[in-house]
Amino acid sequence: MEMPPLLLLDLLGRVLFAALLGGLVGLDRERIARPAGLRTHMLVCVGSALVMAVSFAIQAGGTNQVEVTRIGAQVVSGIGFLGAGTIIKEGATVKGLTTAASLWAISCVGIAAGAGLWVLSASTTLALLVVLRLLHRAEGGLKTRVAAYLVEADPSAFDTKSFAGFLEAAGYRIQELRLSDLQAADRVRMQVEVLFPDRRPGRDTRRAEFEASLHGYPAVRSVFDA
Repeated sequence: MEMPPLLLLDLLGRVLFAALLGGLVGLDRERIARPAGLRTHMLVCVGSALVMAVSFAIQAGGTNQVEVTRIGAQVVSGIGFLGAGTIIKEGATVKGLTTAASLWAISCVGIAAGAGLWVLSASTTLALLVVLRLLHRAEGGLKTRVAAYLVEADPSAFDTKSFAGFLEAAGYRIQELRLSDLQAADRVRMQVEVLFPDRRPGRDTRRAEFEASLHGYPAVRSVFDA
């Protein structure tokens, strides 16, 4: 099918613009060593834009057999299979959801670029970068991690209510505080679960910090990981 030179240049510009936008988001993913990085995001965005560009070219040729919106919908649903490959489950933790979401989003950007929506596709790419980079830092400060400890204390000087008040005064958010099943005549054992900010490094570091904060409570004898 013969295309007018101006239409060909316009469609080519859309595809190249999509490559640029996909590369910007891909660089952010590449920077933090995610499974889908620069090339993957560029390919997804370019492919999505190309599908839309081809459908526009066919319509411009006078063929009414192509429904543009239907082709775009197929691209969006099909990219889900690629995104699923970036999701990894490790025990109770699921990783790769953000990368899968960015692939899906960048495919939508490619569709917009392929449709000639220059400002909309560029603005959406900027929004994606803000979410992936700037909000990632803010999100890190909000995340918490539950740490469980077994605290042994002198039964003659220990009081559960005062101990809970001591922990709260020290800045800990208590998830659980109960007597442990492991009891002895000369000591009381408490199962303690507290929330730490996720940015605090290492289990041993967190336990040492928690143990040091209990020095002001004289009844405590020792702290162990539960």
